[in-house]
Amino acid sequence: MAESDFSLLRNENQVFTLDNGKKILFTGLDDALLGNPQFPSPNQMAETSYDILLTHEPDEVSQYQNKGYELILSGHSHGGQINIPLIPQIQKKATALMSHANNYTGGLYQLGANEKLYVNTGIGTTHLSARFGVAPEIAVLTF
Repeated sequence: MAESDFSLLRNENQVFTLDNGKKILFTGLDDALLGNPQFPSPNQMAETSYDILLTHEPDEVSQYQNKGYELILSGHSHGGQINIPLIPQIQKKATALMSHANNYTGGLYQLGANEKLYVNTGIGTTHLSARFGVAPEIAVLTF
């Protein structure tokens, strides 16, 4: 990761200023399974136009709702990795192998009036070394 030239936000905030002068806050939380997620100071939210929370495990979202973030970005579920049309039980069984990924497996979810969760299905695999019916995904979000 050190050679990748990107910032890993582990319980940290980072504010980016857009060309139009508006500011976006990104709050990155540590991994819920292997780390210790804790919110950094929310003081910077007052000076930003849009606030985004980054958390690895999507089912943790219930702890993070109503904290002022318009968008929560997550992954971890890999979309369940196996999705056979008309047999949703297979995807549910595959997703059940991953803790913290049973309720939100992929896509955009409306959480509240001003809150959305986007769960990226990613490009890899996890407990199952297979992917079927769940296309690998790299999302590009434009603000």
